[in-house]
Amino acid sequence: MPKSLESKCCREIPRVDATIPAGESCITAHPTFTQGVINIHALEIAYYWLMEDRPGIVDDPEIHRYFWTLVNARTHAFFFVIATILF
Repeated sequence: MPKSLESKCCREIPRVDATIPAGESCITAHPTFTQGVINIHALEIAYYWLMEDRPGIVDDPEIHRYFWTLVNARTHAFFFVIATILF
């Protein structure tokens, strides 16, 4: 049975909302987010690490699902680090 996806705005999470830079409306404006989570070079390194760790994935038709899982994990790690630093 497919899982339902939960969608939540970063402003709805007090710890995340507290890290949003002044004058901005979303956590994606935070320097760590742009440099560590959506930076194409950081993602490229993560992608190569995944290929080294699980070489069979290259031939797997679901490669994008695995890559999305990796990106999602990095995003969650970002929020965890920010929350840990602040609280």
